[in-house]
Amino acid sequence: MSISTEHSRTIEKFSSSSPRTNPQIQASLSKAIENFECENYRTAVYHFERTFGLVQSQGPEDLLFVISMCLGVSHAAIGEHEASLKCLDFAQSQQGLSAEGEWPEKLVRLIDLLQLLISTNNIEMKFSEILSKLREDAGIIHEELTMVSQQLRSSLLESLDLIPHASVSVMQEVKKFDLSVTPSIYVRLLGHFEAYCSDGTPLRLCPHRKSQDLFKLMTTVPGTSFHKEQLHAIFWADEEPSQAAGKLHTAVSRLRNSLSEAGFGDDAILFEDGYYHFNEAIVVHSDLAQFESHREAGSRYEAIGETELAISEYESAIALYRGEYLQGLVWEDWLLPRRVHIEQEFIELLSRISNCYYVCEHFMQAADYCYRVLGYDNLREDIYRRLMRCLHHQGQRNQAIKVYKELQNVLKQELGVEPMQQTKELIELIKEERLV
Repeated sequence: MSISTEHSRTIEKFSSSSPRTNPQIQASLSKAIENFECENYRTAVYHFERTFGLVQSQGPEDLLFVISMCLGVSHAAIGEHEASLKCLDFAQSQQGLSAEGEWPEKLVRLIDLLQLLISTNNIEMKFSEILSKLREDAGIIHEELTMVSQQLRSSLLESLDLIPHASVSVMQEVKKFDLSVTPSIYVRLLGHFEAYCSDGTPLRLCPHRKSQDLFKLMTTVPGTSFHKEQLHAIFWADEEPSQAAGKLHTAVSRLRNSLSEAGFGDDAILFEDGYYHFNEAIVVHSDLAQFESHREAGSRYEAIGETELAISEYESAIALYRGEYLQGLVWEDWLLPRRVHIEQEFIELLSRISNCYYVCEHFMQAADYCYRVLGYDNLREDIYRRLMRCLHHQGQRNQAIKVYKELQNVLKQELGVEPMQQTKELIELIKEERLV
């Protein structure tokens, strides 16, 4: 019996009652599931624990089984075996677990392996073999839990009257815009470019490369008009003006035809006074606009001390950043400055959410985001200091000292300088265990 069948009653009960009556649970669970499916286990643990507390106080209790299972697998995946065992023991004690079938056997085996890994003192025990089995069984359970989580997410979306055949991840983004204004296009600019109609179905463009590039350019800054000579310079800089004009005309014609076939009419792209632009009746939305909206909302919440709300907005913005702006495109003269600016905004966003988690004393999550910032900019001494504090508060004194030494090496090799005085004072407090 699969886990999706085993707990269909739980899903049905939750989808029929919880999303409308418990919006806080809905939002928290959605965040947890999103990170779990992406294997961002540390962040998933934070959101699952938060959801667990909400469900304990507000119900439905049937959901505790699925949450504790997801928590157990997440803890196991990041090496927190005792926490994993505690969660799995709790799940095993719930009524939702049948005494028959393939699923309980895998659960029991995973619990047995965790107990062995925690308690063994036998030096002949092959820890690598135990870990291999643990990861194998955790992987199997993760796959089945993912099936449940996908059904839960679909239930949440259906309860919000979203179009059932649309892509879940795309529709989560599209839903946030007012699509009563039609026709409309939704584009993903962060990472590889994607375009969708208002119902979440992919927008199919003609295979002509320049027509596709022209569409990408025109949707990056909605409402912008592009002069024909500007387009000549971007796409056909090495061509004679007459040849460039002919190729632009061909690219626009093919693009118009594909947009017409997609239901946007024959006049989706207009040419007026030497400028090309979208028909004003067509509204273009983007993940970049959502990214900026969540980032700005988080900043406002952070400024007034609403740290938990700021974290929620920042997490939403970070989830939208699938990669650099228009990844893979090489219109360098036009594109590079904007790409760099957006990446810097993203790095600062990682720093902000790290600080928010630190303020809330969620030191593990704060440390994770510190590492992500340093992956982009390894000269951020302020981030090294925050990371050292996080590690100290988690009882990882030696690791904090190691981070300081890494900072010393980076500064010496890159800039030929020593750490700042406040950083030196901080590491002394950590070494002497005097940091509060």
